[in-house]
Amino acid sequence: MLNTILGIIFFAIATMIIYSWGYVKEQKAPYELNRKLNSKAEKKILEELKTHDSMTKKEISKILVGMSVSNFGSRKRLVVQEPNKLAKIVLDNMIKKEIVETDYSSKGNVFILKKD
Repeated sequence: MLNTILGIIFFAIATMIIYSWGYVKEQKAPYELNRKLNSKAEKKILEELKTHDSMTKKEISKILVGMSVSNFGSRKRLVVQEPNKLAKIVLDNMIKKEIVETDYSSKGNVFILKKD
């Protein structure tokens, strides 16, 4: 009798823990997807800047078209529909981190990889 009661209690506790973990994970999903998308976009921009000397914001936006990310085990996806906005956000973050700098000497704003 005691084993049955303890089994039910442990099952209820395990169910509660798993449910809570899933609930918290579901609440954090949009932020995690946004973070992943920004990170992926930053890596892609860095790869392109290493092969090219400089790039404009328009060229960078073309690179980001159709990029998507998803969490493992989830059907939710985040797909880039407005690459200009994403490019602005990512480039601003990269400038703050001092990875990229803006070259104002040419006609348009040109972004170049910062030299160490």
